[in-house]
Amino acid sequence: MVKYKWGILCFLFISITLAGCSGRNPGKDEKSEKFQSDYMDLGGVGTKVDEGLFDNNNGLFYYTDFETNTAVPICNKPDCRHLSTREDKNTTCNAANDDSMTIFPYQGKLYGIETREDGIGFFVSELDGSNRKSKENFIDAGGIFDEGIIVRDKLFYLYDETIDIVESDGIQEVTLKWHFNVLDLKSMKQEEILSEETDYMGLLGGTTEYMVYSVIREGEPSFYQFDYKTKKSEEISLISGGYGEIYPVSDGKSFYYIGGEKKLSKNVKYKANTVYQYHVDTKENEVCVSGAEIQDFIGEDAELILLYGVVDEGIVFWAHPQNRMLFKEKESGRLRELSLPENLPVEGARLNSVVCQTEQGLYFDYYITNQETGDKGDWITWYGYISWEDLLSGKNDVKVVLYPRVSSGGDLVDKDGNVIGTESR
Repeated sequence: MVKYKWGILCFLFISITLAGCSGRNPGKDEKSEKFQSDYMDLGGVGTKVDEGLFDNNNGLFYYTDFETNTAVPICNKPDCRHLSTREDKNTTCNAANDDSMTIFPYQGKLYGIETREDGIGFFVSELDGSNRKSKENFIDAGGIFDEGIIVRDKLFYLYDETIDIVESDGIQEVTLKWHFNVLDLKSMKQEEILSEETDYMGLLGGTTEYMVYSVIREGEPSFYQFDYKTKKSEEISLISGGYGEIYPVSDGKSFYYIGGEKKLSKNVKYKANTVYQYHVDTKENEVCVSGAEIQDFIGEDAELILLYGVVDEGIVFWAHPQNRMLFKEKESGRLRELSLPENLPVEGARLNSVVCQTEQGLYFDYYITNQETGDKGDWITWYGYISWEDLLSGKNDVKVVLYPRVSSGGDLVDKDGNVIGTESR
């Protein structure tokens, strides 16, 4: 993929001088297509491309630039305050949108997936958010878009539809039919690859050559490696419950994932306390971090671990319910604890989740609860970035990428997290 350094983000999104006053439409600039990547996963928090991340945060579309570690609203209107409908119900900001959480760049345009009364379709705008128009539906009414992976000009996606609902003793049992389709984004023609009435289907991730998906039938997971060119699936053996995503290495010859042996439990059938590396050529599962060594280190069993990153120096992961960030060194093989969760920029803040990983560092969010209301479920959230070097060394130099504006409960807040008003109605 040819790379282009977007040194001045506002040229594309918020520059009054270049876009607002000159009338130039950056969405038609051939360089705008450099935002697109050959592989884009629509199933995570935002859509990651080679140079940045497109996402919806608190009702505003943002682009986060990986070079500058800054996030800007996708709007170039002159003098726009970039307010969401939660801050101003009459806002006219191009970035304001409460209807779509999934956006991605394609052929110099910004696409979004939106649910309508008659089905699910795309809206398309310029990359600065202007001139937004709706396109035809690609899922009929009754279907629910679950997740998708874009490889060049093709969208491989899952959607489900409810076939039957049976209620017994106040408990509803829902029968779903899952569909695995491929949609040509140029022609808008599509074909069905697979459909099945089953418990669950999931796209777990992949590369530009293949993806891995799971099908859970009567509680038991099966895994498949899907080739985009042949559109053929080959069953593979992974040690997992079927829900967790995979993390391919750069050459695509292997990928990491979280899994664990089967356990005899009514609610949880598979553990998720081991980091595996699956080798595509040999079809072998290699244990990289075992549940036993985690237990030895923290003194008790971790019910769940989350993979935060694989770097040259080793593997970074999160242990739950202990809520500890751990690192396994590649050379020594020893575990040690990382101190970021205790050294966040805001006093009393807690690390919530990883937004995305890059070769240089980690984007994550952290929060405090609303002290004004005392509601522990009302979060005030910041988005930050830390380089792998600062994380592993314990320097913990976090850069704030995006400050809070609205709490999860609807209170307006300033950049320090202080309540300054209530949500616009």
